[in-house]
Amino acid sequence: MSSSFLSVASRRAEDASFAHLSASDATSRRFQLKPNPPASMAKAQAAAAFKSGNYAQAEALFAQAIALGGRDPHLLHANRSAAFAAYGNHAQALAAADEALEIEGSSAGFAKGHYRRAVALAAMKEWAVGERACAAALCAPDVADRAPIMELQDLCKEQAARAAEPSRREGQPTPPPARLPPPGAYT
Repeated sequence: MSSSFLSVASRRAEDASFAHLSASDATSRRFQLKPNPPASMAKAQAAAAFKSGNYAQAEALFAQAIALGGRDPHLLHANRSAAFAAYGNHAQALAAADEALEIEGSSAGFAKGHYRRAVALAAMKEWAVGERACAAALCAPDVADRAPIMELQDLCKEQAARAAEPSRREGQPTPPPARLPPPGAYT
C-alpha cells in the first residue's frame, strides 16, 4: 500500500474516534493529542534563529509555525513579537503581542504577552500605556520573573513623568530613556 493511502486511512480512523465531538472540539483535541511535527520544527528553528541574533528569520519561522497550526499559538505570537522588537519593528511587535493576548482568552493571565506589549509600547514612547501593560503582566498568575517587568515599569513611570513636566509640554523633546530592556529579557 502506498504511504498516502495509509495516511488517509489513519486520518479517517482518527476522525472516527472524534465522531462524538463537535468539529471544533475534534480539531482542538487532535492538535492537543499529537504535536504537529512541521510546526514544532519551525518553532525550534525560530528559537535557534532568535538565539543566534537572526531576528528576521526567527520572525518568519514563528509566522510559519503559526500558519502550520503549532501548539500554544499565544506563545508563538508572543515570541514573534520579541523577534519584531529585536529588529526594530515595534508596530508589528505590538500587533503580535496583542494577537497573543487575544488568543483563547489568554489576556487575563499571560504575563509574557503583556510584557511583550509593554516593550513595544515603550519603544514607541507610549510610556503611560506601557506602564499599564507592565501592571497587567505583574498581576498575571503565570508571572515567573518579576524583575524585568518591574524594571520596565519603573522606566515607563519615569519617562511618563518626564513627558508630563511643564517644560516638556512647551515643545522640548523628552530625553531618551536610559535603555530599553532587550526583547528576550522575559522568556
